[in-house]
Amino acid sequence: MNIACQFIELIRKKRTEIKNISKKLQSVNNSAFNGILLLKNRIYSMAFFESIELFAFNNSRIKLHHFRKGFRKQFSSFFINQLCRHSVLPHLGRISFDLYRMVQ
Repeated sequence: MNIACQFIELIRKKRTEIKNISKKLQSVNNSAFNGILLLKNRIYSMAFFESIELFAFNNSRIKLHHFRKGFRKQFSSFFINQLCRHSVLPHLGRISFDLYRMVQ
């Protein structure tokens, strides 16, 4: 499995977990739907950056550009831009800066 596929698979697992959580939340209180969407987006962002951090740690010699094409195919530009605007971005150092540049 190439690097892009490994990374995307890691993200896909996180997204599936979050979707399941948000479905449960939605069924509990339908009137709080907007709040749930906001929470879900924030969790997506956090899980996404967690995954990048984990992936970078496990593959420290691998550059982000190795999976740029595969990454772009999997996520809408709106979703990527939302993630890059998340407040956690500055705290991940160089790898998040590279990601930010990659998706601009």
